[in-house]
Amino acid sequence: MARLKEETRLLRHDDVPLFETIGNGLVRLHLGALGGRLPMQTVNRFFVLTAAKGRGSVGGFEQKLEVLKELCQDRALDSFLEEYRQAGYPPMSHSPRYREQYAPSYRVVSSDFALYYPVFTGVDELLRNQKPITVAIDGRSGSGKSYLAKLLHDVYGCPVISMDHFFLQPKQRTKKRLGEPGGNIDYERFQREVLTKLKGGDSFSYRIYDCQEDNFLASPVMSPHPLTIVEGSYSHHPALAAGHDLKVF
Repeated sequence: MARLKEETRLLRHDDVPLFETIGNGLVRLHLGALGGRLPMQTVNRFFVLTAAKGRGSVGGFEQKLEVLKELCQDRALDSFLEEYRQAGYPPMSHSPRYREQYAPSYRVVSSDFALYYPVFTGVDELLRNQKPITVAIDGRSGSGKSYLAKLLHDVYGCPVISMDHFFLQPKQRTKKRLGEPGGNIDYERFQREVLTKLKGGDSFSYRIYDCQEDNFLASPVMSPHPLTIVEGSYSHHPALAAGHDLKVF
C-alpha cells in the first residue's frame, strides 16, 4: 500500500486509457488515468484480490517460454531463461531504463473490476460524503447479483443481506398478494427487521425464512459497518427503494 501511494505521488498523467485488456480475464489499470475517482485503498484491494486467485501452472508457463525462445532468431535468450528457471521463476518488473523512458504505472487486475468500475466509483463517492450507506443489487435470475455482492464484500469487507431470506410464508401467499407486482417477497418484514435498523448504528439480527422447513432461523449478528449490500430480486421494490443510497440493476 505504501509503495502504491508513493507511485501515485510521482505519477505522470499521460493520456492513457483507464483499462487495457491483456487477455486471460485480466486488464491493466493505469493509475495515471484514475484522476482520483477511486481511493488507493480500493485499487490496492483490486490488486491483492487478483493476485490471490490461483491461475496458471509452472508447466504452462514453461511452455510459453519455449514459444518465446522459438521466436528469437538467435539463442541469446537461452542462458537468461535457464538462470530464470533455476531461480524459481521470480516475479519480474520493468528495467530502470524502461521505467525512465516510459514511466509505466499500472496494476494488473481482474477484468471484473473493469466491468463493475462504475459501481465501485459510485460506492466510494458515497462513502466519502456520508456513512453508513446501503447498496441494493437487483436483476434477473442468473444475472450475477450474488457474484457482484461477493465482489463488493471482498473489496470492502461489508455485510451482505440476501432477499432470499424474505420469501413469503405459505399463509402469506394469497391470490391477492401473488397478483401484486413484487408481492412474492416479504418487503414489510424486510422494512421492519432490516431497513429501519441499518442507519441506526447498532448491532442487530433478523429472521431468515427457511422455505424447506417452513421455519425461521436467526441471522448472524449484523455489526455496524459503513457499507451494507442488499442482494436479490425485488430489492428495488418501491416500498424499499427509498432506503437505499445506490441501486444497481
